[in-house]
Amino acid sequence: MKVATADVACKGRTNAVGVWFGVETAHRKSLNAKNESALGAAFKTKEPQLAAAAAVNSTE
Repeated sequence: MKVATADVACKGRTNAVGVWFGVETAHRKSLNAKNESALGAAFKTKEPQLAAAAAVNSTE
């Protein structure tokens, strides 16, 4: 229990979670920008499947 308490206190002092979130978000945005056309193509392929799933979910 002491280790967990110390871990949480350290993360609070250093803003580790905030830094981690910021770095991960920036990395994901960079990857999305670099792969925008491929992601767009993949989404267009999935659109009919997403529409079918939405239709099924709306009837439940």
